[in-house]
Amino acid sequence: MKFSSKQLAYAAASFVILTGASFMVRVNAAQKLKPEELVEKHMASIGTPEARAAIKSRIVKGVSTVLFRPGPENKSTGNAAIISEGSLLRFSLIFAALNYPGEDFAFDGKKATTGYVRPGVRSQLAGFVESNDVLMREGFLGGALSTAWALLDPARKPRLEYNGLKKKDGKEYHEMRYLARRGGGDLRVFMYFDPETFRHMRTEYRLIMMGKTETQITITEMFDTFDVADGLTLPRKYTLRFAIEENLMIDWEGAFEQIQHNQPIDPKTFIVQQ
Repeated sequence: MKFSSKQLAYAAASFVILTGASFMVRVNAAQKLKPEELVEKHMASIGTPEARAAIKSRIVKGVSTVLFRPGPENKSTGNAAIISEGSLLRFSLIFAALNYPGEDFAFDGKKATTGYVRPGVRSQLAGFVESNDVLMREGFLGGALSTAWALLDPARKPRLEYNGLKKKDGKEYHEMRYLARRGGGDLRVFMYFDPETFRHMRTEYRLIMMGKTETQITITEMFDTFDVADGLTLPRKYTLRFAIEENLMIDWEGAFEQIQHNQPIDPKTFIVQQ
């Protein structure tokens, strides 16, 4: 079938109009979206209020890998676990490597504790968490994989700033800045949500260290492969990236195969024993 030049021109014009209209709807929606609305939609993406309220504790376990860059490939495999009960949180990435046993962080409701890679010595990531314990106190690390997730508890009353649609790694997300009521210091926290499902896909933590020169430390959490467990839609794939400018980058990846809810948890779990 052949089309006349007028028909082709009409089709092209219609496509441009429809595409432009769709773009304007997205822009307008982004401009009008309030932080509270974004949080509400995100909560709904996890599950119904009843399903969320039914969960008191969660144990998430799986396998993990760690890759140090740049330089020769230095990769280890191990286990990952995120254990939570209310605002209490234990975050562990454990490896068999003698020179790097992994990371271990906890929050018992009052104090955050971190583990050592060898007696008296913390890894760079643990040192960062130790200095910025808001990551554990506010329930940031692990995102919606834990019951301590920052956005689950309205009593925290953070200041939230919606920044519109932003691109990360070629994908577009709703960006929201999270400012804790206390203890945030100079750490800047940005959360990213899928514009269609409103699932939490990414969090970035940025800190500028002042010295002879400025040095930026960035921690990025990324979430993928969502599945349903006891009525809740949760990510099963997790990536944590720690970067100091271009000088050092460490990637931890977790694939969580087991999710258990409402199991009894020993309170001592939420303290890292030194």
